[in-house]
Amino acid sequence: MNFQEFKDILKTHRCEDLKGHEFIIDSHDELMTRYLYILHKKNIFKIETPMIIDREWLAYKELICELDGEKHFILAIDGMIASGKTTLSHLIKQLFDASVIHMDDFYQPIERRTDDVAGNINIERLIDDVVVPIQKKKNIEYRRFLCQSQSYDQTKIIPYTNGRYVIEGTYALIEQLNGLYSHRIFLNITTTQRIERITARSKNRVQQFIEQWIPREEAYIERYQLRNQEYVLNKSFFID
Repeated sequence: MNFQEFKDILKTHRCEDLKGHEFIIDSHDELMTRYLYILHKKNIFKIETPMIIDREWLAYKELICELDGEKHFILAIDGMIASGKTTLSHLIKQLFDASVIHMDDFYQPIERRTDDVAGNINIERLIDDVVVPIQKKKNIEYRRFLCQSQSYDQTKIIPYTNGRYVIEGTYALIEQLNGLYSHRIFLNITTTQRIERITARSKNRVQQFIEQWIPREEAYIERYQLRNQEYVLNKSFFID
C-alpha cells in the first residue's frame, strides 16, 4: 500500500477508527512511513517492515493528529529562521491536500520597508489578496514578490477547493491575522541550531543574517511573546 491509497482510506475513517487493522505498506514510500510512524507510534497499526525516521518528524505528531479530524482548517506556521517552517508546510500540503501561502511572497520592496516589527511585510496586500478570498471561499490570486530581483512575479492562482490552508513564514502570527486561524504553531530552536542551519544553507550570507535578519526576527518574537504561547513547539528536544 502506498501513501495515496492510505490517504483514500483516511478520507472515510478517523485514525482511531482504524486501530487494530493491519496494513502492508510500501517501505520505499518515505512520506508514508513518516506518516504512519508519527500517527501510530503506540501500535495502532502493525508495521510489517522496520522504519528509520528522522527524530525531528516526531515533533509534528500532535499537530497532525489534530488536523486529521478537521474538514477545514487554516494553519499558521511561524518560527525562527531555519526552524523547518517550509518543510512542515510541505508535509501538511501532502498529507491533507492543503493550499500553502508563503509570507515571503508578500515582502515589501526595500524602499517601502519600515522599522516596525513587521515592516518587511505588505500587510494590506496580504489581507486583500489572501485573507478576504479565504473568508469568501473564493480563488486566491496574487503576484509573488521576488526579493532578489525586487520585482513581482506573474499572477499565481490558488483555486478554492477544500478549505484547507497553510500560511507559512515569519510574521504569520502578526495581530492583523490573528482572527483568521483555526490552528497555530511556532517552531522554536536554539540559537546554536539556528546558526548551524543558516550556515549549511546560506554560508555566504551568515553575517547578514546575524546583523540584519535575526535582530528583526527577535524583535518580532519579543513583541508578540511568541516563545511563551501555548502553541510553541520547542524542536530542540527532538533534534540532536
